[in-house]
Amino acid sequence: KAAVEAAKTSIAAIEAKIAKAELTEEEVAELEKAIDAVEAKYAAIIEAADKAIEAAKEFAVESVTAVNPTVVEIKFNKAIKDIDLGNIYMSLTEDAVVGSSLADLDSDGYDVELAKDGKTATIYAEDPETNVIWQDVNTKGAKALVIDKNGNTIVKNKTVYVQVRDVVLQSTNKLADTVEGSFVAKDTTAPAIVGSS
Repeated sequence: KAAVEAAKTSIAAIEAKIAKAELTEEEVAELEKAIDAVEAKYAAIIEAADKAIEAAKEFAVESVTAVNPTVVEIKFNKAIKDIDLGNIYMSLTEDAVVGSSLADLDSDGYDVELAKDGKTATIYAEDPETNVIWQDVNTKGAKALVIDKNGNTIVKNKTVYVQVRDVVLQSTNKLADTVEGSFVAKDTTAPAIVGSS
């Protein structure tokens, strides 16, 4: 913090000299170089501080959102390197999220994609005509995602508990702790209607 304040003071002092003095072009150029150098140092200090703050955070799920019956998004507070269905566990009971990953169940027709920033994982049905994540009035006939060995599927308007395990953090290149979140299967964005434009 002190270094940031010192950098700000240096910039202000140099700019004040330029404003008050009648300087030659060479002197102005020299002072502008000095300002650029101080600003670069200031930017580096801010970047280092941001990285330190990010590294100090505990890895967590910020939110889990049921976008529509074919898409669920998991947002993390830190970037991860990769994710697949084998890292994701779901249950209709909070204390039962210990069973099988989605990859160990009947997950054909489903996949998960990690955003470029490494902080959003999107679970989706590859073909909404044949597969959905949960059933609603618009998705009759499509197969719903099985979330445990008992064959349970996500029930609309009921809380679903999610765990993400064995993912590697980008910042440390180390395995992260298991993190948890939950969502309720309600539409927040209406799914596209087939044949509409």
